Amino acid sequence: MVKSDRLLWSGFLQSSAKFPDRPAIDVAGCRVIYEDLAPRAISLAATLQAETPPAAVPLTAVLVYRSATAYAAVLGTLMAGYSYVPLNPMFSAERTRLMLERSMCAR
Repeated sequence: MVKSDRLLWSGFLQSSAKFPDRPAIDVAGCRVIYEDLAPRAISLAATLQAETPPAAVPLTAVLVYRSATAYAAVLGTLMAGYSYVPLNPMFSAERTRLMLERSMCAR
């Protein structure tokens, strides 16, 4: 069993609680503080857990440009207990479709 205090997202939440007003990420000069990023990630995690059927493949597709939304999506996916499939919006629709099919990603 993996200790939860050693997971990427648990370190993020610890930093969020300890330093809520500090920058969590900086994307293209736009800083987002922990206090703003953490609730977004937690909300996404809760939504994934509530909306995912128990038998579903534990993968979530993340199709976004590098942004605060992208980081919240990755963190939320990990918090929900899933892995993620990073998809690049610059890739062709055909390549994205193949990645989704091969990964068997359902969300």
